[in-house]
Amino acid sequence: MAGILIIDDDKEFSGIAAAYFSRQGHTVTLAGGGREGLSKAASAGPDIVLLDIMMPDMNGIEVLRELNSDPETSGIPVLVL
Repeated sequence: MAGILIIDDDKEFSGIAAAYFSRQGHTVTLAGGGREGLSKAASAGPDIVLLDIMMPDMNGIEVLRELNSDPETSGIPVLVL
């Protein structure tokens, strides 16, 4: 199964999405903001990232740029929500 990183400051959405994907057998990692998400993307090496576009510390576009500019994370598919 896939490793999924959810980067979203909305705890309710993150919890619902994490529960759903976990029930499907996937490994889910949560990050409550952009900076935390970048750190977890580098350490966890997820198969896909679900990325919120509007977050207080770093918006989704900034996070996406950082992910794409880092050779360790540039190959990870990102679904922007």
